[in-house]
Amino acid sequence: MSGFLAAVREVWLEAPLKHTLTILGLSAFIGYGFYNYYVRGGKLRRHHRYTIATVYKTHWSVKSGKFADSRYQVQGRDYLVSADADKLAGQELIGRRFLVEYHPPDPTINVLLLGAPVPDSLATAPPDGWAQPPVTIVE
Repeated sequence: MSGFLAAVREVWLEAPLKHTLTILGLSAFIGYGFYNYYVRGGKLRRHHRYTIATVYKTHWSVKSGKFADSRYQVQGRDYLVSADADKLAGQELIGRRFLVEYHPPDPTINVLLLGAPVPDSLATAPPDGWAQPPVTIVE
């Protein structure tokens, strides 16, 4: 264990500032990933509902490709959700409707399900959404 402690001491106390900042940045990145997957994602996996989101805009990111920006309502309040839409790159998305999965206590925790288009026969969603998806979700 003394070798480990010596390495930690070297990194934190004796290493140049560049190395220390690199380690802090990497730690922050890993911490955010952990928070996003286990805390936010865990809430969504434990307690979720579904409603309809309508795509109002698409945009391209140099690193990530095509994104679809959508709006949806829960209990009369508007929320926004964005998703990677590379799989649908050749299609017109503006105006199309898809399911969104959200966490009822905090609807800002959400996932746009681009594999679950909503047919026109489903005009609106209940104010508090559905407990089960009303359409088949294709991954």
